[in-house]
Amino acid sequence: MSRSLKNFGKQLESLGHSYSEIGPEIFLIYNMIEDSEVSAIYKEIKNASQADWEKDYLEGLMVLGRRKYGRSDIENLIKEGLVEVTTSWIDKNIKLKNQIVAYNIGNRVNKLVKIISPTMHYDGISSIQRQYDGVDLVEHVDSHSDPDIEFAAILYVNDNYVDGEVFFSKLGIEIKPPAKSLLMFPSGEEYLHGVRAPGHGPHRYVLPSFIREKMPNAI
Repeated sequence: MSRSLKNFGKQLESLGHSYSEIGPEIFLIYNMIEDSEVSAIYKEIKNASQADWEKDYLEGLMVLGRRKYGRSDIENLIKEGLVEVTTSWIDKNIKLKNQIVAYNIGNRVNKLVKIISPTMHYDGISSIQRQYDGVDLVEHVDSHSDPDIEFAAILYVNDNYVDGEVFFSKLGIEIKPPAKSLLMFPSGEEYLHGVRAPGHGPHRYVLPSFIREKMPNAI
């Protein structure tokens, strides 16, 4: 990892953002999603079928396979151990189809990315991720699956789910970010992280995105 968020707080203050630094270079930035955008996201969630969730997860694996290995033969990539499938997460993502919402939210985040470095690339918002009762997200480092990732930028759609805290085991941090906030942190071994399984009730919904030192390879 070549970039740092050490002076990020002062830069956020200069832009008038409300935030908390919950750990070394781990920032929680409030009110990054508007109420109308939350409503539009929930409309897409309501209209999505189970088949939609499973289809988009598979397509995401194909994109990763093409980016990293120039291949999209997922079955073979899995057998070769090059692409990992988390069985309990095969229906975790759908595409965010509302391009106005995706652009507006992504534009806000991108303005923060550019104060880190004007040359960094922000992937933007492309999908909605759900996590339901009994399904956790095992500890991982984002750059293990994609070495170009420098920072994670996770936007929280809701906070009315039970449990489902994000945790950084090496740093002794566990938190449940409020709805409409952005959680931003570096990718690196120190930032090994996971998400507790939500309890019975509303699903946990986030908009995952990543920040890179350079543009990802063409797919």
